[in-house]
Amino acid sequence: MNKRQRIIRKKKILQLASKLKKRRLENSKDDVAEDRFPLLRLPILAIQNCIRFLTVFQFLDFSLLSKRAKTIASTIRRDEIGINFCIDDESRIHLIPRNFPNKEWLIEFEMNMNILKKLVPRKINGTTMLSTVRTNTITRANGEKKTFHRIILPQDDIIETMKWMTEHLCLVFRSPIQLMSIEHFFDPFILFFKWLHTFQQSIDCIHIDGTDISTKSLLFILNNFQIKKELDLYVELSDNSFEYTKPVNTHSLSIDLSQWNLKNILCSENSLIALSNSSLTPEDINCLIKHWIGGWNKNLFYLEFVRTVEHRDVEEEVFNIITKDIEWREHSEYSGRPTHLPWGNGTMRPMYNGRHVEIERSDGRLAAFAQVYQWTDGKWQHHFRFQAWDKK
Repeated sequence: MNKRQRIIRKKKILQLASKLKKRRLENSKDDVAEDRFPLLRLPILAIQNCIRFLTVFQFLDFSLLSKRAKTIASTIRRDEIGINFCIDDESRIHLIPRNFPNKEWLIEFEMNMNILKKLVPRKINGTTMLSTVRTNTITRANGEKKTFHRIILPQDDIIETMKWMTEHLCLVFRSPIQLMSIEHFFDPFILFFKWLHTFQQSIDCIHIDGTDISTKSLLFILNNFQIKKELDLYVELSDNSFEYTKPVNTHSLSIDLSQWNLKNILCSENSLIALSNSSLTPEDINCLIKHWIGGWNKNLFYLEFVRTVEHRDVEEEVFNIITKDIEWREHSEYSGRPTHLPWGNGTMRPMYNGRHVEIERSDGRLAAFAQVYQWTDGKWQHHFRFQAWDKK
């Protein structure tokens, strides 16, 4: 057999192998179709026992099969899961199991699904969509690994898809939305909060970042939601009519809004307060310290105000105003002041270790405060930092 004959023979063998493989795959699909287990025909108790220990996405896929599957899934009590609804440059829904901090499931959206492989159909909001699943693992700075599992859906009609999917997730995982985060907020986005209010009026965290929000929209959020843990507002109002006098008793309050004034602070009790772009005056800070000495806000452990000043030469004058009619002493490093504090994102933040003055109130709580002046973006900024703790 010459070389040419060997090549022809090899081609024929490869063609035959390809045909056999194709026929085997077709037969396999037929066998799967014939042998597919009729799970939904079982009694409910049997179905519950079958799906109870599915992974997050397996459980979600089961709930999407039919209305009956969705109802059955909603009867299963699984480990608590956090649902975060995020609108930004890459809008997505996070699913975070409390017992698995190193795992996270996400539902993301892609404009061009043609670049993805292994697309499978999923029925979302009455429409069958091609989607895919991706998994990747990252290594953190401390060496710990975190795994992300993603379902990627087409970006068509993303707003309605996100709303429908979120309601579906809340029902089948028996969990509320814990975080509502919207970047680049502008007034039409208030529709998300009006939608959320139809089925949930209490939420752990709200984060809003935007440069064009009306007082009316901001007041709707503050008046209609009980925010339990964190409120982050980095906004510029499109009008100057903002006035709010009700308490906002979140654990953490981070505000970049010049209209948030002394009355807003004193009518609330927060553990952590951070105000950027603050309009508070030295007289306001003096008043706040006196309120704290008088017993205001037993929960407070840290507050910081950042305000713009014309020049640093006023440092001594400002200090005299802040401490007017207040008994204070030089702070000692042996007074028990914590060097680190837990922050809203779960990290430990180191405290400023420069010069402080110290005060004490009748219930035994201590506080130390400091002034720091920094030149930032061509202007002087005055940082007032106040830290409180229990006397040991």
